[in-house]
Amino acid sequence: FKAFLGSLSPVDVVRLDQAVVGLFLAPVTLGFYVVAQALANLPRVVATSIGFVAYPQVAAERDRASARHAMWRFFFLGLGLSALVVGILELMAGELITLFFGEDFTEATAITEILLLASLFMAGRRVLTDGINGIGHPGFGTIAEVTSWILLIPGLAILLPWLGAEGVALALAISWGASLVLLIVLALAADRTPALGRGRLA
Repeated sequence: FKAFLGSLSPVDVVRLDQAVVGLFLAPVTLGFYVVAQALANLPRVVATSIGFVAYPQVAAERDRASARHAMWRFFFLGLGLSALVVGILELMAGELITLFFGEDFTEATAITEILLLASLFMAGRRVLTDGINGIGHPGFGTIAEVTSWILLIPGLAILLPWLGAEGVALALAISWGASLVLLIVLALAADRTPALGRGRLA
């Protein structure tokens, strides 16, 4: 139950960012944004796959030190692989958009580059959330997720009128980046905090 909100991103569940772009900007801009998001989803797929493996592996460790080590190992693995994917897509974004969607959508390149950075932060947070759930602190991922919501709303209010669709993407990058930093701090604090329920399960 404590981990539930941590898996309910409004961007994933109700496509809040697309709704904002569709409501406040021109329909053609929404088309560019959706194309950009299609490429930016790939790093998050990689991270989600690693997270599915990380959670049971971390939880299965018999002692706390091994569990913490596994958590950080999976985090850096997921972040590294996601960064590799993001780096390649950043370099090839324009060409890939032209190849798959046509030259009419080349204006989506700038949005794509910002969303790719945002997706890197989200990927790191996804893997670390699964790992920290495995060591017995399911509420920490929820705290990070809710923090991203709190930061996203004023970010959209400020950046949308100023930068348009790029502003929406930038607001996501800022909120997800800040929530990742917060989760890292919480994970480091978890190294010194007893895991909830681990003694009872033992």
